[in-house]
Order: sequence, then C-alpha cells, then structure tokens
Amino acid sequence: PAVPSRRRLAGGGGGLVFVQHACPAHEYNEMATLLLSPQEGLIKHLLQRESYEEYLSDGTMAAMLGLYFLVAVLVFGISVPAGNFIPALTLGAALGRFLGDVLPGTSEGDAGRLALMGAAAVLCGVTRMTITLAAILVEVTHDVGALLPLMYTLAIAKVSADLLAPSFDDGMMRAMRLPYLEEEPPHEFELLTARDVMPDKVVVLREVERVGDVFAVLKRTRHSGFPVVDVGQCNDCTFFSGIIVRRHLLVLLKKRVWEYHAAGLPEPADVRLAFVSSSRSDVVDDREDLASLSFTDEEKQAVLDLRPYMDPSPYLANELMPLRRVYRLFGEIGVRPLPVVDCREQVVGIITRRDVQPEIIEER
Repeated sequence: PAVPSRRRLAGGGGGLVFVQHACPAHEYNEMATLLLSPQEGLIKHLLQRESYEEYLSDGTMAAMLGLYFLVAVLVFGISVPAGNFIPALTLGAALGRFLGDVLPGTSEGDAGRLALMGAAAVLCGVTRMTITLAAILVEVTHDVGALLPLMYTLAIAKVSADLLAPSFDDGMMRAMRLPYLEEEPPHEFELLTARDVMPDKVVVLREVERVGDVFAVLKRTRHSGFPVVDVGQCNDCTFFSGIIVRRHLLVLLKKRVWEYHAAGLPEPADVRLAFVSSSRSDVVDDREDLASLSFTDEEKQAVLDLRPYMDPSPYLANELMPLRRVYRLFGEIGVRPLPVVDCREQVVGIITRRDVQPEIIEER
C-alpha cells in the first residue's frame, strides 16, 4: 500500500492516542497510529463514533485491515501464549469501520456502530458465543441501545458460522488430531461394536510379574494403563483381574516395593503417599524417569505382586457392546483406558479415547 499521508493533530483527540513515529513535531503517522498504538487505543480508534475523515483516510484503514488480517492468519495456532479474542475483535471492528466509511449514505455515528457489529460478528464466528459477547460489548462501549442490534447480529453470525465451518478451537483440535469427543456420537456408530475399533494386540501384565518384564513393558510402550490378568493353572489364559496405570507402575519401580514384600514388611508412609500422589500427577512424558532407573540382573528376576496396587473393578466393555455406549463411557464418565473382554471374561483388547474418534475410525 501507499505510504499514508501525514495530517496535523488538532485538539486533545478525545482521549485517543496518536503516534508521531517519524513525523515532525505536532504531526502524526496514520498507519503508525493504528499499528503501533496499544491494543486498547486501537480498539478505541475503531469503535469511536466520530468520522475518520478528520484524521484517518480510507486507504490507511484498508491497508491496516489487510496487513492485520495477514499477520493474524499466520500467527493463529502457533505455539505461543497468545489468544484469538482481541485479534478477532480488532479484525471485525476494522472491517465494520471501513465499510461504514466507504458505504454511501452513512452518518458519522453509523461507522462506529458498524464497527461494533462487525466486532461482534467476527467474535461470534471464532468463539460461537452469543449472549456472553453481547454483555461484554455493551459493557465495554457503555451503549445499552446497541443491545438489540447486537443480538440480531450475533444470531445471524452464529447460524452462518455453524453452516460453514466449526469454531476456531474445534478446528484447531481437529487439525492437531487431539482426542476430543463431541457430546453425541455419530449415528454410524449404531452399526459398530467395541470389537470393530479395539486394537488387535493388547499388552497385559500378569498378577505376579518379574521386575525386569514390567520395566521392559514401560520402556517399550507408551500406554497409560495395562490390564492385569490371571493366567490360570496352565499359564495360557487371560482372565481379567484389574487394571493398573502407568504412573503407579513407575512409582512401584522407583520405590522398589518388592523388597518390602520379600522381607514381609509393610510399605513405608512415603511410599504410600507417593503412590497416591501419582494419581493426581499431570506429567505426560516419563522418559527421563525411566532413564534414571537401573536394575541388576538379580533385581530384574525379583517378582512384583501387582494385585495390591491394581484397580480390581474398573469400567469394562464386552467385545459386542455397541460403539455408541462405548463412546458415552468416554464422553460422560471420562474413562481412560477401557479393557475389552469376551463372554468368558478374558481380555481381548483395550480401547482408548483416540480409538473412538470418528476420524480415526474412518481411516481404518
């Protein structure tokens, strides 16, 4: 865009901030006033009810709108601690203000009102909020008379946006393939069962395992939970006994609880506290903890009884359970790993939240 013209600043500006940038004294730069002002000052410029013709040209507004939109598109979604509320508010207000300035037959106050409606429409398209946005914008502008037009604008924006695309947050979660589930399962799930989506192979642990085997399973897999099975007298069965989560297994290895079992001693209080506290841990990557562990060959042959530490009554799914019911277990109850058993209560699979995502099922 062309270099914005320079205009002489007149009066106090009604509390608005003007940026001089490289201009002579008592003059200001139009583009710098819009782009280099604090965010609050920029929004004041866009929402004020006086005509822009006195100090900001239509060309400057058009150039600012295009540049701000380009930067916002490039920045949205990157891994920086920034939000999308203020950028969406600014884009909507700038677009509404620009249209109010260039459309024929609009008065000086109409441009400010159109900026407010544009901010509401874009914010609703990004966040899909309605009543909350109306309350926020009325409170910010101190204009109760704008409440009814705002409600009409938000209603139209909400319906239009729902027809075109998901909200910004939903779209980002789908693009990043996060295990997010909608409230209602798709109708196609009526024809599927748990057996159709569970992985073919499941990693199980016996009720009494060698320390080396437990350690090897934790290093080899990234699963958050493992079914514990009773192998029977012939060691060829997988009757379900319970489930134990990865964090608990890591605590058992760190604290070397098998040594207390071999000596016939109860676990100390700090061991029990560490075991309970690990349930509330939000640590996702435990590779450093695993790398810090080391065991001798003799320790790897020691046996670890998992029965006192497993959950003996978790939620289970039969392999023939309808997938809609499995979906609701994750969405409404919040189960993590869901063991799947057959009619004889033998473990045949395990389902995670990612396994019931419609996109993952379609790929299979």
